[in-house]
Amino acid sequence: MDMLKLYHTQGFLHSQAAGHPEIEFEGIEVTTGSLGQGFASAASLAMASKHLGDKVNVEGFEIVNNKVWCMTGDGYLREGRATLSLAGHLRLNRLSISYDNNGVSIDSKIDTCFTEDTSAKLLALEWHVIDVGHDATDDPIAIQKAMQEGKASVADKLIFINTSTTNGIMSESAGLPAAHGSALGDAEVERVKKAHKQDPSQKYVLDERVYDSFKPISASMAVAMSTALLSSLPSKSFRRSEFATRKASGIVIAKQGLMLPQFMAESADLMDSTFVAWSKVLSMTFRSPDLSKSGEDGSFAGRQINYGIRELAMVVVANGLTTYHTNAILPVVSTFFMFLLYAAPAVRMAALQRLRVLLLPPNRIGINEDAPNYRPIALASFFCAMSGINYLRPADAEEVMGAWTTAVQANVPSLLSLSRQAMLLLEQTSREGGMPNLILISTGSEVHLAIEVASVLTSDACVTRVISTPCQALFFDQQSAEYKLEVLPMTAGALVVATEAWSSFGWAKYAHASVGMHSYGTSASADLLYEHFGCELESIAIRVRKSRQRHTKNGSVMVPAVDKFKELLL
Repeated sequence: MDMLKLYHTQGFLHSQAAGHPEIEFEGIEVTTGSLGQGFASAASLAMASKHLGDKVNVEGFEIVNNKVWCMTGDGYLREGRATLSLAGHLRLNRLSISYDNNGVSIDSKIDTCFTEDTSAKLLALEWHVIDVGHDATDDPIAIQKAMQEGKASVADKLIFINTSTTNGIMSESAGLPAAHGSALGDAEVERVKKAHKQDPSQKYVLDERVYDSFKPISASMAVAMSTALLSSLPSKSFRRSEFATRKASGIVIAKQGLMLPQFMAESADLMDSTFVAWSKVLSMTFRSPDLSKSGEDGSFAGRQINYGIRELAMVVVANGLTTYHTNAILPVVSTFFMFLLYAAPAVRMAALQRLRVLLLPPNRIGINEDAPNYRPIALASFFCAMSGINYLRPADAEEVMGAWTTAVQANVPSLLSLSRQAMLLLEQTSREGGMPNLILISTGSEVHLAIEVASVLTSDACVTRVISTPCQALFFDQQSAEYKLEVLPMTAGALVVATEAWSSFGWAKYAHASVGMHSYGTSASADLLYEHFGCELESIAIRVRKSRQRHTKNGSVMVPAVDKFKELLL
């Protein structure tokens, strides 16, 4: 109550009574974020309840049997319709929605943009619908009666209570957009209080019975389920042969899926393509056992979730599954990198809440012969710029192991950007060759190119250092000053060139020059694409030579130290 008194004042900083309270405060289990994520978060908690209940409950002794209630408005029903469909399909009968159907939004009454029959839509999506008219405005007990009716009338369906209400009732703004997002003002507040037979001179008053109800409630301590995340990783090194990093990741997933009951794989219609389907025999699909149309067995204890084309819903649900109970569920989400952009608001919320969610999108400009609309050229820069997320792009199968080790230990989301093309296992060596006069810094599949370029430039009297940077934040930014100076010497005379077949944006922090993409790509095979865009061996070597020539004077490379250099050279 004291914090409410400070609402929108100078003492409001870090208040628990913020406009949008977040997960760091005790009692708040998930931050819902932007529109479309609130309802999906509720659905994820119902999914977690059904999943864990099917795994641990026995007849007569139900450990996990909680219901999930979601209070929502029209905005969430418009932005979150993919999850409405998914929840109905899965028959998440522990989930109920109370819809505040007040008919207004910020700009206008909602019938200027939203005229569909919401109840009919929910019926079509296999929900049990209860319509509550304006009785709810005059008699709040009508909502309670509807809840009781829903619980008594159906046992196998989700409940949707469509409640007609009036925003700002008994004020001059009643039922108007002004009541949605504007303060009523002192005069109107006094009028409403009198209409409700309250003393208008009293502020911040609650019935003592409310305080008495909350006194015995104490925060429960989350008990972490035992985990063996690191021991579940494969112990043997990969053979020295060509290996796609997404396939190497699939080997890791296969072992974790068998050893870790917390492990859940999720995919938006790409389970096999992204190598997250570890065993259809040993791990059933998560779904209602009553569904038999697909011809596959399934249960709520299943650990592979097929979302169809619902990327945003998938990542929001992954966030909610993580928050249900500490270490109870470890969700691994997979889709193509470009499609992850549909889910970007949910990825951001995972980062904001510091949730351990793993995202596995295949990368590289050479994704078969797909057109530019499938080329995630700028997405690496986008996710690298996002605070609170580990963006990892491993160069070979061994770095995939390192990326997984990092991801399962992290208390933040991790995005493993994996290749579809096969790559050789790199020699894991650190060669001492004196102070370099050329440094090639790279990531992912382009590390292989950088090593080849270094070999070609040996004839140019180049003492070259190649640096693999699978994660800029973890393996450089967060390291000590001594480590940074050892790996990337901040001395004049060493030209630093970044090579990556993505957008060059962001590399200026580490390099004098960069070789990268400056378009959205085109449709061709991988080899042709790398040649066409100047990202193959010969083109990179030529561009590095030209850059060295431009900065050579009296036989010495004259460039400032990287930390003194702010301009990106193209």
